[in-house]
Amino acid sequence: MGLFDKLKKSKGKEIPNNEPPKSGTIEKVPSYVMLIPKDDSVLDDLETLVGKLIGLPFIKVISTTARDDGSYKVALEYLKEEFAFNVSIEDFELPELYRIGHDFTDGEIAVMESAKRGLASSLIFGENNCGSYHLQIKLLCAMSEDPAGIVDFSGERMLCGRWAKLAAQSQVPPAPAYLYVVQGVSRDNGQVWVHTHGLNRCGGIELEILDSDKDNYGGQVGVINTLASRIVSNGSFYDEYEPVYVMRLSPDVHIVATWISWEKAIKMYPDDLLGGMEDRQDGHNTDTGAVYLYKSQEDADKRRISHLGIYNKLYNENAMQMITTEETQRMKQLALERLGYMIKLFEDRERFENFGILVKVGLEVDDEYKDGDMKEHIWFELKSVDKEGETFDAELTQEPYYIAALKEGDMRKCRFDEITDWAAFIDGDRITPDSVYRLTE
Repeated sequence: MGLFDKLKKSKGKEIPNNEPPKSGTIEKVPSYVMLIPKDDSVLDDLETLVGKLIGLPFIKVISTTARDDGSYKVALEYLKEEFAFNVSIEDFELPELYRIGHDFTDGEIAVMESAKRGLASSLIFGENNCGSYHLQIKLLCAMSEDPAGIVDFSGERMLCGRWAKLAAQSQVPPAPAYLYVVQGVSRDNGQVWVHTHGLNRCGGIELEILDSDKDNYGGQVGVINTLASRIVSNGSFYDEYEPVYVMRLSPDVHIVATWISWEKAIKMYPDDLLGGMEDRQDGHNTDTGAVYLYKSQEDADKRRISHLGIYNKLYNENAMQMITTEETQRMKQLALERLGYMIKLFEDRERFENFGILVKVGLEVDDEYKDGDMKEHIWFELKSVDKEGETFDAELTQEPYYIAALKEGDMRKCRFDEITDWAAFIDGDRITPDSVYRLTE
């Protein structure tokens, strides 16, 4: 039985086959990121800041070129790739609608609100998008070591300076989700237009959902996030109309997505559609596509699309999303790199009124399910830690799918190198490897 045989068939909107499909892969556009330093005076001498890049151990500076407008172009080599890093001092005004991605301290907020200028940069990403974004953060933090925040203009997001400092010091790149943002614009009638920012710099089209609604767009965003992560990880995207397996919503319902150009998409709706032509005068009018679903192989063959809303009753936390092997490995590396924070919290657990730590462990599956190096990643509750032996005792919190010998509630001695993620729950707060910046000053 094929994948589509499991899907319930229904009528959708059929798209004519009279023109070739567009490519979902585009030439990467520059990534624009600005650092706002806590001490504005460091911006008085850009030449000195650029000089700090020379001799950094993780790059090789090929040349630095001062331009007539006061900006600099730095040609450099990083991980066997060459990059052109452009940097300048630019005026700044705090954006009103950008997503705030972190918990800023009162001091960081005060600096961001009063800042009049910042250290601006542009970089065209190389083969590895997350690695290139990491490089951009590392270079900015090398030039100005004490940032109040990072303003990602390409991703329309603001990140706190403590996170940026830790990210710059890390050997592990930020998660794919840091390279794009999903925004929802709504009207009083409940209609919502969902769209991304940041994917064009990663080599793929921006993604959007038309004609969604306030009650259901949150569940539909899971489809966008899965597709967007693939663009970031792969540096490319599927062609128009191509079916893409996304996730499983239930044993019998699987999500198979596709996309069409925004120009085709808006023609299927009334002229006053939110996200229609009137809303695209100043943006969202190039290299963007609207996401839809196929419900059967016949639908895919005929380019007969359905709205993401057909599964509104099924979108939930239990949807099994497909995470790339590369992202699983990145998460593991970050969890291990910052394991010391988890252990310190566990050692100080008596200081907290409510406390618990969950540790995700990658375990070998039963022989009948093995496919290459397949592992099942399951959550345990931490009970004790042996730092010298690099092991810990933990209680299984869920029933495994592919390991018959383990049951919920079983105790197991696990090794540190089996850890793929962790999360600490402290008096209502949740601390993860990515959010340990909240524990720093």
